[in-house]
Amino acid sequence: MSRATVISFCQTQGIVGLDSSSLGDFYDAFVKELGYIGLLTNFTTVAGVSGTGTYNSPAQVVDLYYVHWKNAAGGSPYTYIPFTELHALEASNRDWRAATNTTPVTRTDEEDVKENSFTLYPTPDNNGTLTIIYSETRTNVPAWREQVLAYEILAREFARESKYQDTAMPDPARFMSKLYATLVI
Repeated sequence: MSRATVISFCQTQGIVGLDSSSLGDFYDAFVKELGYIGLLTNFTTVAGVSGTGTYNSPAQVVDLYYVHWKNAAGGSPYTYIPFTELHALEASNRDWRAATNTTPVTRTDEEDVKENSFTLYPTPDNNGTLTIIYSETRTNVPAWREQVLAYEILAREFARESKYQDTAMPDPARFMSKLYATLVI
């Protein structure tokens, strides 16, 4: 179901005239929370280019779970590339950005590189394939999540200070959200 359909459903279940922009903000925030707890996951493959160490994650990434590397020439199966903090990498090898090898052994997030990117160490000196597994935010959710989202959004709308605030409604709406989540999981 699309974001617009969930918001429309909220408006039919709640009070006529609910602010669609705040409902949209609640939708975005809750979908991002679902991404943080891993309920919305996906993967993609990216062509790894010899001499290229920094790659961008897809724009919808909330949390990067796993990165795997496979050399194009074959040989080894996919190699898991664990995350290493930048300061730990700097402490072990000050010239880590210049190092090359057939297979990267770790990845890091550099502060000076754009958000949602990661850098492989050492930089691969051959072509390969990166498989990136991540949690995500999205504007379309599976049909079985629609009611969970809609009632959680209504609970948040009724709880916030606005002309639609109704202190009696957040708890029943949140109960309905949890009930639907229990029924479909």
